[in-house]
Amino acid sequence: MSPAPHRFARLAVLTVVALVGPVLPVADAAAPVGAAVMPAPVAAASVANGKYAGNVLEKGKPQKKEWVRFRVKAHKKVVSFKSRVWLHCYSYPNTYYSLPVVFGMPKTKIRKGRIDRSWQKSFRVEGETETLKGKVQLRFRSRGKVTGRLSIDLANCATRLGDAPYWVRLKARHR
Repeated sequence: MSPAPHRFARLAVLTVVALVGPVLPVADAAAPVGAAVMPAPVAAASVANGKYAGNVLEKGKPQKKEWVRFRVKAHKKVVSFKSRVWLHCYSYPNTYYSLPVVFGMPKTKIRKGRIDRSWQKSFRVEGETETLKGKVQLRFRSRGKVTGRLSIDLANCATRLGDAPYWVRLKARHR
């Protein structure tokens, strides 16, 4: 006795869905030829207003002396972003030293739950003009969690030694 034909059809549909993904609905008769009915776009999760705080990560562990703080305003802007990181500096011929730097990032819009911001700030030190180059990438996740990375470059100092950009990872939470 052979299995029922509807069992084979159901197995074929399940196999196609598993391999290809869900099948989109077919266009209705009123739609122009070639147009398909597309599902409505999914709205990005709203970012919680308020204060966020966290730390820079070193080998996956938070560093107590390297911190990140910022506020989210109107669910769409990051304001008063400040961070303290250690910069590693090189001086010719073979002298290395570290120094702590507290810096701020300009106001930035949150787009699709993410931030990707670069900026430069020039200032004078002992008659010389220096330029701080900063980069911050943040990703807002569920339940007030934020992951990301930052990079600071200042003269012969950077967040990490090596080739630019000098990324360090960070984590923060809504407070």
